[in-house]
Amino acid sequence: MAIFHLAAKVIGRSSGRSATAAAAYRSGTRLADARTGEIHDFTRKIGIRETFILTPEYAPSWMLDRSNLWNGVEAREKRKDAQLCREIEVALPHELSHEQHRMLLIGFATDEFVDQGMVADIAMHAPGNRGDRRNEHAHILLTLRHINDEGFGNKAREWNDKELVEQWRERWALRVNKVLEISTASSRIDHRSYARQSMEEGGDVALADLPTVHLGPRASTLERRGVRTTPGDLNRETKIVNLWLEGVRRMLRIMTERSMTLLSVGADIEQLRKRFLSHFRSIQQLPTTHELMEMHEALVNAPWRIDRPDDQEQISEHPDPLDSHDAPAPASPRPRPRMRRRGPRPG
Repeated sequence: MAIFHLAAKVIGRSSGRSATAAAAYRSGTRLADARTGEIHDFTRKIGIRETFILTPEYAPSWMLDRSNLWNGVEAREKRKDAQLCREIEVALPHELSHEQHRMLLIGFATDEFVDQGMVADIAMHAPGNRGDRRNEHAHILLTLRHINDEGFGNKAREWNDKELVEQWRERWALRVNKVLEISTASSRIDHRSYARQSMEEGGDVALADLPTVHLGPRASTLERRGVRTTPGDLNRETKIVNLWLEGVRRMLRIMTERSMTLLSVGADIEQLRKRFLSHFRSIQQLPTTHELMEMHEALVNAPWRIDRPDDQEQISEHPDPLDSHDAPAPASPRPRPRMRRRGPRPG
């Protein structure tokens, strides 16, 4: 099942980091930092599927070289707490091929970053030896300054808008889902948080899945070595809680379906009740027993009724088919007993 992940963060000197070290680690290459003289060698790093750099059409050609690009960024920044670059980390659907991943990244990075004036250094990573083997992902390092004929110009403050991150998340999800649909994969991703999905779908936000926390490079390394960390323990507990929440939501769905069934049965009963009342009202309009007896007596004593002997013969010749032919003859009526009168006899 494809999962959604797009995280954006800024790499700066205030945390003791450098653009050259970040680029060397993500690309699995060896880069020398001209400003500090440090050598960042990650050529022994495994799991690097492919790396490439995308630049705007008007960018100088030297920016296509990774060492020149990030040493140029370091040289342009003078502050000891300078922001150097932005990293976008995305999860790649394991249902898609490497070539599909590559085209996804090129299309997304070109439309959202390069066409806006950024340089994008992209590294595609394979899953680690330990952990989830479906963890295909990519790192995109982005420059933070406008580009002119000489190189880097002023800082592009408009790229720091938080709404841009939400826009990137939404557009990445739309792009991935489109490719998944074309490839006939059944899974889809959603850029919204669990709470937001539950709220917009009319569910209970309190029962939405809890988000996990980002492990970071240090915790990830320790977890891969089998060493438990605080963020790792928190994520494991979160997964257990989410399983429990899923069970609660499933029970609520079943209860809701049953209540809807009861409501449907109640509606049927109400309909039957209305039909019975309607039928009962029509019954109330029928003649009473006394009226029926009067009507019968009137018919029997009608002056136009004539009992003819041939009618009786015709009836006896055609008995009721339901009567048995061997039925015994009807018994003669019993004589009426005489009544004894009590009291003295008359003299």
